[in-house]
Amino acid sequence: MARPRMRAAGAADGCSDSDGYRIERCIDQLRHYRAQEAALLQQHYIEGIPKRALARKIKLSEGMVRMKLQTAEGFIAGCLAAQETPLEMAGLFPIE
Repeated sequence: MARPRMRAAGAADGCSDSDGYRIERCIDQLRHYRAQEAALLQQHYIEGIPKRALARKIKLSEGMVRMKLQTAEGFIAGCLAAQETPLEMAGLFPIE
């Protein structure tokens, strides 16, 4: 099954191959340690399923789904931070 191509806001070509590879490695690590959170992350951000629909589907409160997504997002952010090199697309969004 082909994955939809994600694009950064304002970027013509989305993320680079090296950024995509690094993010995918972090997601693979998340799948290894927290499979449910990884599945929620994919369903919400890749497949576009709303949090409320995910909550009904897995019979959890919407607040719990939000917490699990925050856990997954934090894991990915920590994994990327541990790599100690910024993503190439980080330059697209300057911090003011």
